[in-house]
Order: sequence, then structure tokens, then C-alpha cells
Amino acid sequence: MQARRSRARFTQAEVVTAALTVLDEHGLGAVTIRSVGGRLGAAPMSLYSYFTSKHQLLDLMFSEVASRLYADAGQPTWQGEITALCLRVRSLVLLHPNWRLLFSRAEAPRRVPVTERLLEMMKGDGVPPAKGFVAAHNACLLALGFALVELSFRGPGGQSSFVARFERIKEQCREPEFAAEQPLTVEACKDAPPMSLDRNFERAVAAFVAGIEATRAP
Repeated sequence: MQARRSRARFTQAEVVTAALTVLDEHGLGAVTIRSVGGRLGAAPMSLYSYFTSKHQLLDLMFSEVASRLYADAGQPTWQGEITALCLRVRSLVLLHPNWRLLFSRAEAPRRVPVTERLLEMMKGDGVPPAKGFVAAHNACLLALGFALVELSFRGPGGQSSFVARFERIKEQCREPEFAAEQPLTVEACKDAPPMSLDRNFERAVAAFVAGIEATRAP
């Protein structure tokens, strides 16, 4: 624990970052005013100048997570920006799996830096703002959903049981009795490359972007 600083003063961002560190390391149940104060080396009661309750602290944490997930990558096209958005959301959720425990917060994040510029680029390319707004949210759902499914299949060592199951199916295809019952599956497995969740996700994002492109006004 850090040494306590007399009359310690922190920015709200520092307090929220400390709370996110506790969340990362120990889970949502461990996020208390006392634990956050311990992380900062501050008396718990001194933190109430930054928020009025634990409920508000959790909302601030969610807002900070959203600002990191939905940051503006500065891509020159909306296609590139949506692709970057999806890749970042997935990678950050996989890196910080406990962040998912904040996603059910009812408070909508106020800071979504990428939205306005993304909609402007989409409108200039024939995608109406309403459709662009829905598409941007669906892109986030695609990335979040993929990441959450990955986490649900992740074993204690970080290996994916989903990938392992795919490889076991390919092994079964070498069995004569399996080939007799499912010849097309066997044929498919002969040419199927090893399962890559990264590659599969990139293809899903590319297909999603292509789908939006197909709806553009002439």
C-alpha cells in the first residue's frame, strides 16, 4: 500500500483510474470506497469530495471505460474508423475482462468521442445519420458480443475451449466411421485452416462494413 499523504488531493480521473485498477485485479465486489482509498493512500472519507456514493463512482468508472473503448482513432474514412473501433473494443475487453461487469450500468456514457466525426464521414458518403448512428452501435455490439463469447470459452490458462473443440472435430474427421457418416464435413476439414479467432473477427468486421456500404444512397 502506498504511504498516506497528508491532505492528499487527487483529480477525479486519478480516483476513477484507481477504482478501475481494483476492478481489474480483484473484481467488482472488491471496489469499495475503502479499497480505492487504500490504492491511493488516502482516507476513505476524503474521497467523497469526488463522488457522493459508490453508485456514482461506478457510473464514473463506466463513463471512463466507455471513453477508452469508443475513442476516436483518427481514421480518414468511416470504414477505417468502424474497423478500428471494433478491433479496439474487442482487444480492450479481452485485456480487461472485469470491465464487462460495468456494462449493465443504466447510466449512458456521456463521452463517446468518435460518434460525431464518424457520423459526419458516413453522411458524406451517402449513409444517413440515423442509419449511421444505429450502425455505429451495432458495430460496438458486434465487438462486445464476440469478446464476451471468447471470454466465456477461455480456460484458466487463457486457452480457448472453442478453438480446442474445432481442432478435435478435425481429428474426428480422420476416423473412417466418421467419414462414412459425414462425408461433406470430412471434405471441408481437409482444407480448413487452423482456427484463428483474430482472423475470424476481422472477417466478421469486414462483412459488417460491407453490409453498411451496400445500403448507401447513390
